[in-house]
Amino acid sequence: MNKAITVQGALFSGAAICLTLLSLWLPRLSPSVELLGAAFLIVLLGVPHGALDPVIGKQEYRVRGQRGWFLFTVGYLVLMLAVILLWTQWPFVFLAGFLIITAFHFSGDPADGVSPMSRVAFGGAIVILPWVIPPLLGDVVRGSTLHVRVS
Repeated sequence: MNKAITVQGALFSGAAICLTLLSLWLPRLSPSVELLGAAFLIVLLGVPHGALDPVIGKQEYRVRGQRGWFLFTVGYLVLMLAVILLWTQWPFVFLAGFLIITAFHFSGDPADGVSPMSRVAFGGAIVILPWVIPPLLGDVVRGSTLHVRVS
């Protein structure tokens, strides 16, 4: 694995763990502040990440020439419109599909030679742990026990 990517992953993981732990003791932000924070992070991280798609298209898919770039752009726009349509019409279906694709995407991150089961666990953990850990840590910090309610 590339050293820069390894360092980036370690820094991101450290920051995520620190922010998660810090959030347990801080009061909940208002929805407006949370939305502004999310918008800021999308602009800061998401837009530059998406801006790399043409570079990836050129390197990974060998997009060349006017016809190749035209087809790449049309395909990109069709995918973008499909995302908007699915998200607005069937948000649960879109979210479920997005999370499954995300798990598969991140399952390719571990180094070569890692077993398929470990890859699935790694990719799935990236999707599942953000939902599971904060509530569990909150219960531990507040001194309560975890109760499962069956209806």
